[in-house]
Amino acid sequence: MKLKTKFFSRNADWNMSRFTSRFLFRAVACPLLAGVSLCALQDDGYAQSVSRNNLLRGTIATNSTNSNTIGTSGEIVDPTITASIPLSEQPVQLNLATGSLPALGSVHNDDDVISLRENPNVQPEQAGTVAQIESDPFAAPGFRLGSSIATLTLEQSLGASTNATQTTGGDSGYFSQTNLSFNLLSDWSRHELALNADGSFRKYLDNVEADRPTFGLGANLRLDLTDGYTNTWGATYNYDTEDLTSSRLGSDVTTRPGIHTARATSEIARTDRRIGLSLRGIIERDTYEDAVTTTGVLNQEDRNNNTYLLRARVGYDNGAIIKPFVEGGGGVTRYDEEFDRNGDQRNSTTYFMRAGIVLDIEEKLDGEIAFGYVAESYDQGSLSNLEGFTVDGQLNWSPTRETTISANVSTGLNGATSAGNNGSIIYSGGLVATHQLTNRWSINLNTSFNIDYDDEFDSRDATYTIGTGARYWMSRYMAISADLDHRIYQSGDGNSDYDETVAMLGIVLQR
Repeated sequence: MKLKTKFFSRNADWNMSRFTSRFLFRAVACPLLAGVSLCALQDDGYAQSVSRNNLLRGTIATNSTNSNTIGTSGEIVDPTITASIPLSEQPVQLNLATGSLPALGSVHNDDDVISLRENPNVQPEQAGTVAQIESDPFAAPGFRLGSSIATLTLEQSLGASTNATQTTGGDSGYFSQTNLSFNLLSDWSRHELALNADGSFRKYLDNVEADRPTFGLGANLRLDLTDGYTNTWGATYNYDTEDLTSSRLGSDVTTRPGIHTARATSEIARTDRRIGLSLRGIIERDTYEDAVTTTGVLNQEDRNNNTYLLRARVGYDNGAIIKPFVEGGGGVTRYDEEFDRNGDQRNSTTYFMRAGIVLDIEEKLDGEIAFGYVAESYDQGSLSNLEGFTVDGQLNWSPTRETTISANVSTGLNGATSAGNNGSIIYSGGLVATHQLTNRWSINLNTSFNIDYDDEFDSRDATYTIGTGARYWMSRYMAISADLDHRIYQSGDGNSDYDETVAMLGIVLQR
């Protein structure tokens, strides 16, 4: 009995000692753990961004990865359904690297959420495809060509015009129009290559003379040099047809003659400093096809010319939304033939200067606008100088998430074919407003102008257009399009005025 009593006594002492040890351990450990947790909760940097963490109760996760996570109470949580669970019942994210909890009330995006499983079941990206930002679910998906990403778009339309030839008293007609575009952009860590090609052909069913083909091809290569310098090389080619109402053509021309324009550019720039500098050289070749007239053929070789320009630009960027710049330069134009059809010598020298601003208000407004002055001086003294004020620029504005408005304006010089005429200044511009009704539906309103002002003869030829359109995407690869446009032409002499209304319905295919 004494041995038994002694045994129980010693056992009780041992139990008391173990109880005391546990109590002391918890008394010391709990404050230490609380202090570590408070330090983690007060970490502002961690509260802002938590990477590769797991789901615990407290934040919303919408990651569609087919993997499960463990909540604080030990239950299995499917991250694909947490968005439908009240915030108080959703799991919080635990940082595996630090073992600490996120700041109270913090919410992390999908990229911050991972599974407790080491190898979550994530669908691999299919080879040869391009990942798309789902903010535009019907954007062209694109496809890979080597280390570049390409897109291809084809639009086939049927339409009707109230004035197929775009002349005074012109007949109406039905047509088929095909638009094709191809774009390629390199996916390199340094340098950039961009290629684009687009073409359009409007074929009238009963009037071959009214057919209108256009084609454009462009290439741009940017080389990233050292110390913030870049060297950009570009080349473009465009083919278009000249309006029958053009003052450069005679009134007896029956078909639209073609115009070929080729351009090559090279630019070196430095834009990584507050003072940005760039120097660009431009070579342009204009070639005019012969025009068919009621009496034969009109030779237009006297209009073929080469232009050589040099442009310098200085800009100031201190991080503000408005960045001023000044730009100036000059060049010469040399014609293939020394004298034109009227005996005038049209070789000339051109100078220009302009000043403007670049706007960059995040996703709301961007672009640039500049005002200046241009003067072209002819080698032949009997031709007066062609000069005037210029305005050039392009602006993109997004007043709402679903609405975008783009506007542009430009100034150019145009040579003349009339005896003693020094040419004209052309002011052109346009505006396009697009509104996204739904992901599939979009509508647009567009307007444009082209004013050809001849100061020598105080004459002005003006073209105004206004139109609207709609597009409905049946899938990411196919859409239905509808367009309605009205065009008004006012000639300087009042003898060639006309108007035209065009309606089109088509199918768009893209890849």
